[in-house]
Amino acid sequence: MSQNVLALLDAAVPLWAMQFRSKSLEELQQLAKEQGEVLALCGPAQALAGGPFKPGEAAAGFNALAKAIAILSFWPGGITLFGQHWENQLENYELWEADLPNELDATGNGSVDPEHSGGE
Repeated sequence: MSQNVLALLDAAVPLWAMQFRSKSLEELQQLAKEQGEVLALCGPAQALAGGPFKPGEAAAGFNALAKAIAILSFWPGGITLFGQHWENQLENYELWEADLPNELDATGNGSVDPEHSGGE
């Protein structure tokens, strides 16, 4: 990955994380899904390699990547990607911490341990 892209991510990810701090778990899940769709359309390999793109695709792909990293940075322990580590905490983290999946499968679906869940 280019040092320029890493520098841009270092700037963009915290800005998106600030925008997302007050979101609920459901809102973050929807945002994550939307970013995945954008990355799928723009082609993440294309986005990381630098082209070729239609007008606006590079920016859309970069922002989707930065938003996805920002969203994942709220997961306990944060996310390490491209040799960088991002970690943040949501404003309402305590309200949904117990409902976080214990594990994620390959599709991103998780399972919640009922013993440690905030629900029944």
